[in-house]
Amino acid sequence: TTNHLTAEKQKWLLLIALSLIWSSSLILIKKSLDHFNPYEVGALRVLISGIVLMPFALSKIKLFPKRHLKWLIIVGLSGSFVPMFLFPMAETEISSSIAGIINSMMPIFVIIVGSLVWKFSTTKRQLLGVLISFTGACILALGSGRFPNKGNNFSRWGQLFAQVPIDLDIKLRCCKKTASVKEVF
Repeated sequence: TTNHLTAEKQKWLLLIALSLIWSSSLILIKKSLDHFNPYEVGALRVLISGIVLMPFALSKIKLFPKRHLKWLIIVGLSGSFVPMFLFPMAETEISSSIAGIINSMMPIFVIIVGSLVWKFSTTKRQLLGVLISFTGACILALGSGRFPNKGNNFSRWGQLFAQVPIDLDIKLRCCKKTASVKEVF
């Protein structure tokens, strides 16, 4: 049971760390727009993430089934590459709080598109995750009021709820559609 408690604590620490990283990215994008144009910010985000992830990708490249390469490219372009440019472009017109609200709505759209297009069924756990994310989006929207760039305690709670990476389970299900998770990782 000691290992179980350690593993459970480790999961919570990873969740908190990932939430902090995800929630800070929109603020960092906004700050970087003071020095770079949106295309440079997007290119830097792609370059830095590519450099960081390259060792992991190279170590697993032989394990990835070639028949799924087309799907990997489609998911990579639509889920990572294009948004890395779209978020900085959007943040030239909107605050990082509004960008966070829009970003936190993604799990809802994943469930809608997944059920309509690919006929995925949704589990209670996924619905709970989407409910938590939607609650965070509502708190952010209500808490930002007239000053969307000025944070307050109410909007900080909203960021916590909205940025919890519950959609990871949904994304992994999409991955299972084309390949098992063990094949990919």
